[in-house]
Amino acid sequence: MNDLQHCQLSHLSAIQLSGSDTLNFLQGQSTQDIKRLALNTPVAGGFCNVKGRLISTVQMVLVSQEPTQVLLIGERTGLEALSAHLKKYAPLFRKMTFDDQLDRLQFFGGYQQDKQTSGETVTVVPWGQNRVLYITEQPDATDFPPTETLIPSSEWAYQDVLDQILWLDGTQSAAWIPQNVSLDALDGVSFKKGCYTGQEVVARLHYKGQSKKRLFRLTFTADQSPDETDVFAGTTRVGEVIQTAVHNGQGAALAVLKTDKTGEAMTLGENRQVPVELLH
Repeated sequence: MNDLQHCQLSHLSAIQLSGSDTLNFLQGQSTQDIKRLALNTPVAGGFCNVKGRLISTVQMVLVSQEPTQVLLIGERTGLEALSAHLKKYAPLFRKMTFDDQLDRLQFFGGYQQDKQTSGETVTVVPWGQNRVLYITEQPDATDFPPTETLIPSSEWAYQDVLDQILWLDGTQSAAWIPQNVSLDALDGVSFKKGCYTGQEVVARLHYKGQSKKRLFRLTFTADQSPDETDVFAGTTRVGEVIQTAVHNGQGAALAVLKTDKTGEAMTLGENRQVPVELLH
């Protein structure tokens, strides 16, 4: 077996849905067209409240076609909020099992897919640019990960930012509409699928307006993630960081910014001590 470079991703968890009603349930709740799901392939999406505000963003993975089984992978605290939201609708779908035991699965990130690790106990999912996500139901398994070649989890988080894999945590639940965080541009919103919870608000902005806030990638130099999340252009607050990571002295962030201010020099924090650059 070849070396598998990996790190444990303790910030990730998943809600598992299974049964013949699963796809219909998701189609009526998610911003994404569930018909796009393909086996073991992550698809971005989100779930909104009735006001069109995102409860959480997820990567949806169809792990089994028969019987139907889908994982909603997301940031752990964000999934806690999502679970409470979806439980209001799940009982209407009697042929679906809703499993939100967030500690049941373990997630590992790697840069090399070793086909020998795929099987009944490990699901292998392509991830971002040249990365692989390993999902196992056996937290005490001794055969996975197969080596002790570790990579820093900060490296994985940093690459998630660069790949614009968006995670909303529990503190950000219901703070944004999908267009504010550019979920539509990240191919996480379908405007053709029909109704879902919050769809009317999301569609109205798409067809009759334009979001004045969008998601942008920022880079900066730092040894650790700044405590400040406010982004300033001069003395004017123009947005906030919603996801950040620092690796080897380089920082990267996803920030919701006012679109008419992105041409100006920007800094992080009220004291404006951390210059940031817009990454195109």
